[in-house]
Amino acid sequence: MPSYLAEYAASGRSKCGEFRCQHKKIEKDELRIKLCYDDDQYVSGKFYHPACLWKTFTYKNNANPKIQSLDDVRGVEKLEEEDQTILQNLIDSNATRKNRSPEQEKEVSRKRAKTADFLEQLHAEYEATKEENADEAPANSEHQTKLLEAYGIYHQMKGHELTDYLRWNRQVLKGTKAINLRKVLDGHLNGTCRCDALL
Repeated sequence: MPSYLAEYAASGRSKCGEFRCQHKKIEKDELRIKLCYDDDQYVSGKFYHPACLWKTFTYKNNANPKIQSLDDVRGVEKLEEEDQTILQNLIDSNATRKNRSPEQEKEVSRKRAKTADFLEQLHAEYEATKEENADEAPANSEHQTKLLEAYGIYHQMKGHELTDYLRWNRQVLKGTKAINLRKVLDGHLNGTCRCDALL
């Protein structure tokens, strides 16, 4: 019977077993989860980034057993509190999606549309500030100016690059590209994300 073990990578040699993972290598001291296959002689298995492991629960074929609670994972008590929180958030997000009512689904759709509208308006303002005739560009507050500058940096990034920024800052990785872009912009401006240190 397969089981899960949460631990920090002892070296930088292990690789993530999720086939879509953009960064296969699991860095030294990075949180990883091992899917263990117990044998009389030895324990073998695959390693995963936490968010990548959750993707494997939805495979049509050969899906990994789902983690329903932290009790399903050995070694959690040895993790730092914030890493325990990351795992709990992944469990909660999976349970929430599974148990959504039609009203909750509508609310999720509304929030996604609101994010799309926000980014569309931001893109229009960004394009306006790039016009050659600066007099025609709208006057912006200092906050809005910084927001537009950050948008100029991040909006052309691909989805996996935005996800990397969130992963490096130990943020929840779930969401569309638009939602992740908004998270990165928020972190850049408000200091909850260390993205600006990586530029």
